[in-house]
Amino acid sequence: MEKTINAIDSAPLDTKFENSRKEIINILKTNESPTEKINNINQLMNHTDFTEEEQVQFYKTLTDAVMSSKNS
Repeated sequence: MEKTINAIDSAPLDTKFENSRKEIINILKTNESPTEKINNINQLMNHTDFTEEEQVQFYKTLTDAVMSSKNS
């Protein structure tokens, strides 16, 4: 999990995503089940002012960073 958190923390994102990034990292650090973490992240994103396109870009950037960290 630490590698995933580090990848998310270092992913190149616009500053408008900074609070969401921090909240996702906080969710990942909890002892909740993976399903609960996913549900909480989805709820978080449902309560943002980001457009659908911005959300897709946000998730894509984070996913790319996490996948890169797992391959290194």
